[in-house]
This record gives sequence, structure tokens and C-alpha cells, in this order.
Amino acid sequence: MVKDLCKLYMPAPGEHISIDEAMILGHMRCPIRVSMPAKPINRGILLYCAVCFETKWVFNLDLCDGALTPDMFRDVSWGLTGHRVMQLV
Repeated sequence: MVKDLCKLYMPAPGEHISIDEAMILGHMRCPIRVSMPAKPINRGILLYCAVCFETKWVFNLDLCDGALTPDMFRDVSWGLTGHRVMQLV
């Protein structure tokens, strides 16, 4: 539902876009919660976001649920990171 609302209010991003990760703080028991000790929010739900640089509006996002692993993309030249970027853009 959140993803659909992002696309509704920002259907066409500008020329410059940024791909970044965001962490939703969570102390709950959840199978998709990740731990990243070096980050300011070190436990929570990980999102990958595509943001329009001019308006700073998130126009697409993807939940990291652990279904994709780097082993699945060994034969692809751009790997898992490239796949996530292409999926968001």
C-alpha cells in the first residue's frame, strides 16, 4: 500500500535519482528483521529506496526480506546490487 501511494504522488521522478537503504527501527520478533551493528539504527527492517534528488521524495521502495541472496546472481555481471538498482528504477 505504501509503495502504491509513493507511485501515485510521484509518478515521474526527475532526471537525477538516488538509491539508498533505510532501516525501520524495530524491537519486535520478526523473521525479516536484520542486524547491522555499524549503523545508527542497528536492528530493524531494511528497505531499499529510490529517491528523486530534486524533490527528495521516495518514489519506489523494496523490502529486504532475505529472499534474494548473492549466490543467485553469480552468473550475472552486475550481481545482486545491480539487480536491486534495476528493480527500483
